[in-house]
Amino acid sequence: MRESNQQLPPRVVCIGSAALDMVLEVDAPAARDERVPASAGILAGGGPAATAAVTLSRLGVSVTFVGRVGADPAGTLIREGLEREGVGVDLLSTETRLASSLSSCLVQADGSRAMAAYGDSRGPALAITPAIEAACRAATWIHVDHAGWPAAVQLRHRGVRTNLSVDGGNPIPELDLALVTLYAPSRREICRWTDQPDLAQAMRSALEAGTSIVVATDGGNGSAALSALPPAATHLTAALAAGLPPARDAKPHAIQQAAYPAAGRSTLGAGDVYHGALLAALLDGRALAGAMAFASAAAAISCRGTDGRSGIPSWAEVEELLETTSPASTTSPASPGG
Repeated sequence: MRESNQQLPPRVVCIGSAALDMVLEVDAPAARDERVPASAGILAGGGPAATAAVTLSRLGVSVTFVGRVGADPAGTLIREGLEREGVGVDLLSTETRLASSLSSCLVQADGSRAMAAYGDSRGPALAITPAIEAACRAATWIHVDHAGWPAAVQLRHRGVRTNLSVDGGNPIPELDLALVTLYAPSRREICRWTDQPDLAQAMRSALEAGTSIVVATDGGNGSAALSALPPAATHLTAALAAGLPPARDAKPHAIQQAAYPAAGRSTLGAGDVYHGALLAALLDGRALAGAMAFASAAAAISCRGTDGRSGIPSWAEVEELLETTSPASTTSPASPGG
């Protein structure tokens, strides 16, 4: 893909959580009242929607972030981090009565992690200003996380029909998939939300709830999709915008994508990178299967960074991995078809 030109109107508007992360590498977690040494530490931007926005920008997609930060040092660092990455921040508001979102993450030697997060769902819903509404109407995709979902509902109620992608990695109260074009949950969350322990049935339930495409991520097991559109169909973005998915009684199409070997041991933010890269590949006109492979490769490369952003790759790096490396062979967590 191409060099980004942030002077262009955003093709994607990301709405939701932007945070400041403190990430420390430790050999083992601390016991109560114990102090353990860290081998590395980094202060970096985080938040699902914000990290997806950074991914899109690094992949050459014009993107704007919509959200809120506090009038505090953390808010300044969050804004500056997005600006450095070429993400538009004109619609990122600074609010004096709001404390910026923060998280603390301990990454252990085996790649597991523990995280405490503060602040991304507090207070009243984000107010949709005329500028936000105009940007969303003009965009090709809107991408929201759990903190951005209330804004997506407001936009739909105002008649904004732009393709809507939802990061479903965290619980979303009152989620209505009839409003959603692309639902992208984690396996754990979609099984919890649908009350279906089987991934195949959980994905079918989500598709029956009204969305056109479900793409569920499952870490090292890869990702699975269930789509109302054929997996080989290209230019899905335009087809979805035109309202072309077939009738709900048609048999859905299933795709299974194995994970690529992770470039490091920290998977922090890999799911957020996957979502941003998936949209970038769909905007490039790729079929869903190809877009999932691209997203899987981008997420794997991003694991070279301890934090969720420093390892996010360029378009050329993703293409190189796709050309030179095969995804890990995994057993499917569940066949999403049938």
